[in-house]
Amino acid sequence: MPVLGTANINETLGRPAGQWNTRLDQYARDFHDRIFFNYFNYFSQAQTANPRVIQRIVQPNYGMYGKLNWSHTFTQSLVNEASMTLGRVDGATPPTTDPSLPSISVTGLQGFSQSQIGWVHANYNWHDVASWMRGNHSLKFGVDIDRQHDLDNFTPSYARPTFTFANVLDFAQDAPYLESGITIDSRTQTIAQNLYTRIHMTYVSGFVQDDWKIRRNLTLNLGLRYEYYGHLGQVDRSGTALSLFSPGSGSTFNEQIANGSMRVTGNGLVSTNTPQGWNPRIGFGWDVFGNGTLAVRGGYGWFYNRVGDLSWAGSAVEIRRLEQ
Repeated sequence: MPVLGTANINETLGRPAGQWNTRLDQYARDFHDRIFFNYFNYFSQAQTANPRVIQRIVQPNYGMYGKLNWSHTFTQSLVNEASMTLGRVDGATPPTTDPSLPSISVTGLQGFSQSQIGWVHANYNWHDVASWMRGNHSLKFGVDIDRQHDLDNFTPSYARPTFTFANVLDFAQDAPYLESGITIDSRTQTIAQNLYTRIHMTYVSGFVQDDWKIRRNLTLNLGLRYEYYGHLGQVDRSGTALSLFSPGSGSTFNEQIANGSMRVTGNGLVSTNTPQGWNPRIGFGWDVFGNGTLAVRGGYGWFYNRVGDLSWAGSAVEIRRLEQ
């Protein structure tokens, strides 16, 4: 009969990493134009902590951020700023020294698993804002376009089985009570290949804003913004759209779940609706005594709440407008 216990093991792990950053600025046309370029890059080769030497793998991660910005002064009262930005993160969780080993789960013991995956996240942004001073009005007009990409290669993980054992004795006798995986291609009845998850999202917005100085000590802030999320994103695996759960009808959450069903949205679209709309904003700033000792500010606006990256990747979602 084996003797079981708990061991605390301190490990000093290697985590080599590096980063560098550069920026270039250029002025032209008697300082009417300013162009700057900023680039940031980093890498890390972190080793994971594990009491089993075979599972002390090194996880490579790479990232970069680049921005190109151009500011142009048309007149003393009219300035335009345009920029393009790219942010990208690459990473991987490599296999152990024996990639053929399955994943093991034993109740009461630390299991053994392999998550051989790789990923690339890239976000693109185009931004343009014009500022115009006219009388006692400070006007701004602008547009934002975001394009987000996510590519994940999960093929090796989906092609590996997982065995679950109820206790140590069952593990010693090779008697699992549950096996999950491998992912099967239902069209060919063979192990699925090329299981890449691709997720895309496009976001477009435009706005106009006026800070109107009505009196020396009173400013009124007026704004209107339009936001468009399209279908939120495209999710597919090797060109095959994912089946997502869609809540059904009902006045309560439980009723909506009970009446829900699985659906394929066509062309991999995550949601069937296209959240969009106009969002007004209003605010004020009041210098009560006119000497800067006491200020009162307030505001009201409608906003669309942007869904976080990847939080919608495995489920149907709906965006609602928030007021505050």
